[in-house]
Amino acid sequence: MKKLSQTVKNRPVAILVHGTSIAQLEDRIEDFKEFDLCYASVNLFSMLEKRILGKIGKKFEMVYCVSQARMEQELGNIKEFVRRDSSTFITTNKIDLPDTKVFYNKKPMLFWNTLSRLIELLVRARVKDIFLFGADGGAIGRDIYYAQDEFRLNERYEKMENKYICIRNDTTKMNNELPKILGNHNTRILNVSPESHINCFTKIDYDGALNILNKELKWQLAAEKK
Repeated sequence: MKKLSQTVKNRPVAILVHGTSIAQLEDRIEDFKEFDLCYASVNLFSMLEKRILGKIGKKFEMVYCVSQARMEQELGNIKEFVRRDSSTFITTNKIDLPDTKVFYNKKPMLFWNTLSRLIELLVRARVKDIFLFGADGGAIGRDIYYAQDEFRLNERYEKMENKYICIRNDTTKMNNELPKILGNHNTRILNVSPESHINCFTKIDYDGALNILNKELKWQLAAEKK
């Protein structure tokens, strides 16, 4: 957990995943530019970094990748990622990188989706605040994923109708089981997707997230002046 803590540095963690609602963050990312957040993602992280964080000159500092297909697809980006200062690459799979560059989560409590595993790991690391972006837990509107045609690996990997069933099952497990697995903890987890099918965390909109971050920033500035 020390490596995770060194990356987070007591900051709020913003996890960006691939639900369609994250398109709103693409439009509003400038509103978050002033905040010192630890940005994290899963699996196909390079697309979100390029399309969204790149607009404000930010990069991911934490990436959790479980999908072997995505690891192969993103290998070049992963190698570039681990060269960054304070970056943490997390996986349960073996990857051809120096062990000092990888956090192997060898005994995850969860064996379903990568987002759940990352949340569980951050709670264990006693992160204070987690903001979820794009955590829809299923289709909102026509598509399942943001930039779905770009997200699609290929049809032989998995058809979209099969993905929908997997996501629906994972969402049911999250809602029913994740609070029990996490138990009592002091991490505030906020889902910035008001229409999300994931109902086990408090859901807020973008203005709500910005209000919370503004209050935290004012508190930090006041503390620094003392």
